[in-house]
Amino acid sequence: MWLRLTARFKERRDPMGVHRLTFRCSPWDIDPYMHMTNGRYPMNMDMARLEFLIRSGIWERMQKEKFWLVAGTISIRFRREIKFWAKFDVTGRVITWDERWTYFEHKM
Repeated sequence: MWLRLTARFKERRDPMGVHRLTFRCSPWDIDPYMHMTNGRYPMNMDMARLEFLIRSGIWERMQKEKFWLVAGTISIRFRREIKFWAKFDVTGRVITWDERWTYFEHKM
């Protein structure tokens, strides 16, 4: 909720540009191995995507058109762990779109 309230007051973003949002791996993000659990990665990507949509102006248009994004497929490749309390960035961008889908890329 905080993200939705604050994003609209931040600088506008280019819809075709790269967007970056910083997070920290908190106590409720970790598993018994003291690194971020696999289920939190998509949640952080969703939050970064939501801020991108709001700051680029796409969110307003979606609401007017009564259009909502739904994740059709998610593919994640894990390269290294995110340890407890580490700061990390989620970068995202629109790769392409067609008549049915918009394809996003996120990196953490």
